[in-house]
Amino acid sequence: MKLPNFAVNRFVTVIMIFLGILVLGLVSLVSLPIDLLPEIEIPAISIITIYPGAAAEDVESKVTKNIEDVISTVNNLDELKSMSRENMSVVTALFDFETDLDEASNDIRDLLELAKRELPDDADDPILFKLNTSMFPILVFGVTADENYDGLYHLIDDRIADPLKRVPGVGAVQFLGGKERQIRVEFDPARVEAYNLNPSAMLATIALENLDLPAGTIKMNNTEYIVRVPGEFTNPEQIEQVVVGVHEGCPVHLKDVATVKDSFKEQTLDIRTNSENGLILLVQKQSGANNVEVANLVKNEVKRLSSRLPDDVVISEIFDTSVFTKRSLNNMTQAVVFGGIIVILVILGFLRHIRASLIIALTIPFSLIIAFFFFSLFDYTINMVSLMSLAIAVGIV
Repeated sequence: MKLPNFAVNRFVTVIMIFLGILVLGLVSLVSLPIDLLPEIEIPAISIITIYPGAAAEDVESKVTKNIEDVISTVNNLDELKSMSRENMSVVTALFDFETDLDEASNDIRDLLELAKRELPDDADDPILFKLNTSMFPILVFGVTADENYDGLYHLIDDRIADPLKRVPGVGAVQFLGGKERQIRVEFDPARVEAYNLNPSAMLATIALENLDLPAGTIKMNNTEYIVRVPGEFTNPEQIEQVVVGVHEGCPVHLKDVATVKDSFKEQTLDIRTNSENGLILLVQKQSGANNVEVANLVKNEVKRLSSRLPDDVVISEIFDTSVFTKRSLNNMTQAVVFGGIIVILVILGFLRHIRASLIIALTIPFSLIIAFFFFSLFDYTINMVSLMSLAIAVGIV
């Protein structure tokens, strides 16, 4: 039986099929995640290596060159770029667009095991970094404080960042700026020389004293307990009492040769919000999560958490991609609707037949609705590119 005959003779069945398609498309449309752009994985992998205390020339000769020599043999490599700076080496491998980056990452990781043998002993292990559009922050907040600025870093870390990480759809929460606590040990060179001590050995001793150690188990009746010896420092006074050497049979404490200060790390980044010192809070969503939904959940949670902060701490919204996403998608949706209306009017003007034009007028929205079902089937999102594709498809029809 030909399709036109089937449609005429079994019109009830055809109506039910179209209604089924309509329901599937509408359900898929409601459940589809919304994002500004589709998830795009740039065909590049960066290898970041930290070499503390090294000059740019040493980083270039001892780290960057060794990594480049090894990575240059990986398959489908298109271009290799590198940057050597003080304390850090960045080698970026650019691949062809059809390259499977997961497989390329595994190949690079295996090759780096060979490169580690040639790297300096005090250099950190290389870190692989892949850039993805889902890694861009969806929300940026500025946090300022007057009286509590010195403790703002740890205040936001404990009371804002940690709770936000538990919000559904949130992938990561990062913040930049602020004063981070640091215990500073400042040696007196004259006293160190007088006691005939080695600064490197003293630093190693301090590190060994700052450890929690397992001490075996204790079994009482049918219950077995794990025993640990807490050894981490809880205040600067404990650090001052560490024995760092022996001089003429007498123990030398750290306070005898150094000054221990409860201070802050050196600030290399100055952040100001509304002309006031503060920090920046960045929120990233999980891959495939709904941009608009996650942003709304985060803003509600920030509003709730900010009420528990001191009065002088102010959290202001700086950047919200969900607003731009909704505006862009609304504009694209209007373009699709107006495009469909214009297409119908043009067809009506050419055919000059209402029934034939009505068939096409019904076909266009049904075609769009069934497209959302396939979006859901292949884990696509509603974004500018997908809506733009629908608009072009309407024009083609």
